Amino acid sequence: TALCTLADKFPEVEFYHASGKRDYMRMKDEFARAGLDKKKNVVLTDYIYDMDERMARADLLICRAGAMTISETALLCKAVIFIPSPYVVANHQYKNAKAIYDRGGCELVEEKDFADGKLENTIERLLRDDGLRFEISRKIKVFAEPDANERIYSEIKNLLGI
Repeated sequence: TALCTLADKFPEVEFYHASGKRDYMRMKDEFARAGLDKKKNVVLTDYIYDMDERMARADLLICRAGAMTISETALLCKAVIFIPSPYVVANHQYKNAKAIYDRGGCELVEEKDFADGKLENTIERLLRDDGLRFEISRKIKVFAEPDANERIYSEIKNLLGI
């Protein structure tokens, strides 16, 4: 599998994969069949409970393209590969990621392209190129809204006439 190859090519990189609680046992079996349970630099977990810490330490993020995830990624100025969920209304995650991709602020890989090796190749390219990761992290920063909470609160107060 792609993760086996990447784990071997990049033994200095720690790969964390959150499966979700529902799929954890199935993924644990798949990891064992692929020999990933023996890789010291691969961790499978049902949920990443210290996501804020892991995201802050990460050199590269691979995640869905929901609004909150994009917001967090942009605020952290992290290089990211967005994999939009194909199971959302009006394909909004793809549209979110595409807008950022078109401005150079992320890489975009759709699930339908997994079989072509696009995800593996994109991960490898980014892990090998510090400059490219830096450029992506710099460009996603323009999507950050550090004062969003205050702006929303202010707008609510305006709407309520407070």
